[in-house]
Amino acid sequence: MYTRNAPDTDRTAPAARARATRALVCAAIALVSLPVLVFVPLGGFVSAAVGVVGIVAGWRGLHETVPGDPGRGATATGFVVALVVTAVCIVAAVFWTVMVVDPAITQNSDLRRLVDGLLS
Repeated sequence: MYTRNAPDTDRTAPAARARATRALVCAAIALVSLPVLVFVPLGGFVSAAVGVVGIVAGWRGLHETVPGDPGRGATATGFVVALVVTAVCIVAAVFWTVMVVDPAITQNSDLRRLVDGLLS
C-alpha cells in the first residue's frame, strides 16, 4: 500500500477544497454584485476584480494538487466557473461603459461638466 509521507509539506496551507470554495464564493460574489455595480461608471470592473481573485484561488489550488487528489475536481470547477463569470463581468462592464455611459456623458453638457470636474 502506498502512503504519502512528506515531512516537508506545509500543514498550514489551505486544502484544495478550501481553494475551490474560495474560487466559487468569489465567482458568486462577482455575479451577484455585477447588476448593482454596473450602474456606477467603471464600477462593473470591481466585480471583474473579485472574479480575478477567484481565478487565482482556483489556479493555485489546481497547481498545488496532483491528479487523483481529493478536491482536485472541485478546484477545477471553481477555476472554470470563476473564469467564465469574470469574462461575463468584463464584457458587461465594457458594454455598459461604452454603449450607455459614454454616450450619455457626451450628449449631456451638465453631466459632462460634472465628470470633467471630478476628473480634474
